Amino acid sequence: MKKTLPQFVLSLFVLAIGTAAPAQNTQTPALNGVVRTESNSALSQTVPGSLAALPEADTLIFINSRRILNEAALRLMPEKALADMRKTFAEMKQFAGVDPSNVDYIVVAVRFRKPTAELTFMLLEFMAVASGDFSSDSMMVLAKMASEGKLRDEKYGAKTLGLMTIGPIAKEAEKNPILKSFSEEAVVPLNATTIAVGSTAYLKAAIDAEEGNKRISSEQGKELFMTRKGNCIFCHGETGTGNKENLARLRRVPADLSDHKRMPKLSDGEIFWKITKGIPGIMPSREKLTEEERWHLVNFVRSLAKEKPKA
Repeated sequence: MKKTLPQFVLSLFVLAIGTAAPAQNTQTPALNGVVRTESNSALSQTVPGSLAALPEADTLIFINSRRILNEAALRLMPEKALADMRKTFAEMKQFAGVDPSNVDYIVVAVRFRKPTAELTFMLLEFMAVASGDFSSDSMMVLAKMASEGKLRDEKYGAKTLGLMTIGPIAKEAEKNPILKSFSEEAVVPLNATTIAVGSTAYLKAAIDAEEGNKRISSEQGKELFMTRKGNCIFCHGETGTGNKENLARLRRVPADLSDHKRMPKLSDGEIFWKITKGIPGIMPSREKLTEEERWHLVNFVRSLAKEKPKA
């Protein structure tokens, strides 16, 4: 059984790449990844809800696993590979009571870890969330079986994570802190039919998001932007186009945060970095804003360039 889970995941990703197409549902959030849904399908209506439950991400990939397994696999996989996959599914159902063909969708999220005073390199964190007609508790049983007893429990909020240290990477991380976030992986049921696996810190953020805690809020970002604590309004003005009354007193013309061509090219991490580190002589805000407050600001700054420019 220990090799069946990686084989299933690999097969699913290969098929996902082969069947991916641009999103057709205009109500679906823009994803820097792949989506295949029909605008009038029941599944397409679950996409916004499933993504709204996730913490911030730099890249998202949505996989319609039911369609892949029930349609694409029959067309793209050789007979032997199909037989092996069905055998794997039967083993998983027998040993853990989980049938992978009952997974409705998988969302893969990737983000870059926020820089810190100790580590300025932005590390990659990932998370895969699966939801469908299955018991997440049964999935946890499967994960414990696959780990051969190496999974340990840790309580966080109202959830219990299963953590596993990746020995060789953990040893190297003692000398190279860049590897630290890869030295431990986690798995956690987010609700009765949804389970997540990935970087421990990212999964804890998912738990916070699921429970409504520590959500990054554009409204809180706006409050910081407009008040003396953030004091962004002094230079950038209410709309981000610049405070004309104060321009004469500024050392340089502030960036236009409503620029629809420039702003979308900046990642959330780049905006966070500029707020944290500032520009020479300007915006040394890391001393007075917490990390969470800076991410609230990033979310609000993003909103300033979202409205289409008037003709």
